[in-house]
Amino acid sequence: MLSKSQFAKGLHCPKLLWLSKHPEVFHVEPQAASNKIEAGNDVGRLAQQLFPNGHLVEFDVDNFQSMIDKTQSLMEDGVEVIYEATFKNDKSFVMVDLLVKEGDSWSIYEVKSSTSVKESHLYDVAFQWTALKNHFSLKNCFVVHVNKQYVFEDVLDVVQLFNIEDVTEQVQILQPEIQKQRENFDSIIASDKAPNVMLGKHCLKPNVCEYKAFCWHHIPETSIFNLYKLSEKNKRKLYEQGVIDIVDIPSDFKLTPAQQLQVNTLKTGRTFVDHDIINSFVSDLAYPLHFFDFETFNDAVPRFNGLSPYKMVPFQYSLHILYEDGKLVHKEFLGEETSDPREDLINCMLNDFETSGSIIVFYQTFEINRIKELAADFPKYSDDLLSLLPRFTDLLIPFRDLGYYHPKFNGSFSIKSILPALYPDLPELDYKNLSVQDGGDAMSSYASLRRIESDDVKNELRQQLKAYCRLDTYAMVKILEKLTPLRFI
Repeated sequence: MLSKSQFAKGLHCPKLLWLSKHPEVFHVEPQAASNKIEAGNDVGRLAQQLFPNGHLVEFDVDNFQSMIDKTQSLMEDGVEVIYEATFKNDKSFVMVDLLVKEGDSWSIYEVKSSTSVKESHLYDVAFQWTALKNHFSLKNCFVVHVNKQYVFEDVLDVVQLFNIEDVTEQVQILQPEIQKQRENFDSIIASDKAPNVMLGKHCLKPNVCEYKAFCWHHIPETSIFNLYKLSEKNKRKLYEQGVIDIVDIPSDFKLTPAQQLQVNTLKTGRTFVDHDIINSFVSDLAYPLHFFDFETFNDAVPRFNGLSPYKMVPFQYSLHILYEDGKLVHKEFLGEETSDPREDLINCMLNDFETSGSIIVFYQTFEINRIKELAADFPKYSDDLLSLLPRFTDLLIPFRDLGYYHPKFNGSFSIKSILPALYPDLPELDYKNLSVQDGGDAMSSYASLRRIESDDVKNELRQQLKAYCRLDTYAMVKILEKLTPLRFI
């Protein structure tokens, strides 16, 4: 028997489906719910308001049969709108987000937190249609998704928040393929061996696969999969030739300069430095140096006036200011979770910056775009905000331009790859020692603040958020320290 989620796993990777159906082979501890999943649940609950007065089939992980029985009872009692209607037959287990009676037939409404209908959504609905079409009359099927053009003003308008797209025709066209895939997946599940599937980006996106440790156990850290911007085609070509480690790549295999540099430094074990590139970057900096970083959230359902779904909203920043005499000062802002943080953030930021000096960020496109958006959304601050932009400089530049390459960068120029390579033995520079370890953690932690009742727990989480953002800017201070002949105090 297949559920919709299992069918989706099979489409993504047949080996993933097989492993999920054979837990005796490899066990994975349940992952904590991600912010993306929580957002999807919020969207699903709101979409129910599109069809008010419906009846909810409560989820019961220990008793699916009770959910099936409740659904059947509601249908027999003449209920016309059922949320999370649940069905099972010999081959399928299905939970329908919104099941709506239309005349003598029923229509399926699949709710998605994305801003458009994707191919995977069509397969989700087609799977449900195939499972249910022989049990009762189906009329149409729809995908309900977030309307990116919606702008929140004072009160949430659920009707405007969503777009509803009729996908009946596409789903009908997919029926033969769904049936063929069903038979293929049944065969895969019945096998006592996992299917042979090439490793690739599907192991990492849209999320790192829960079974990656099983499939990648033979892959070294310095593998071709970590070779800088190597195409999927060339990864496959090398892997099929039995080449796994970067140092084993044949000398006649065509590589970019960055890729060749990565290979060379791994073979020699020595750091590569181009002093001209480093000196050019450092000489363009002007004191005082401002090391700056934003943290943002992008809710599917906007909560504050003027916001649209998934608009990036800065809620936090960290700022280290290094003066020419070696004095280092830290300033920070973390918005209140119950109100729009942007205007308070703007005022604090403009007050915290000195009137001159370089503003150093890592991947400046992100911070610059956020400042441009703030200037557009708050016109009275526009001139002051936009005046900051000419002062920006990107600490990524000397690394991206191959002015400095350490063997342990492992094909990445992210700050979380550079920092541990340059400072491998300093616990205070280790993100792994933090409770909040990356931007995704920061986003979900900030989102959870408004649901926490305990002031002590809330304050602790706020301190964790500050510690993470503070390390982002202090990391830049320490990285630049490695690049310049000056000794920072």
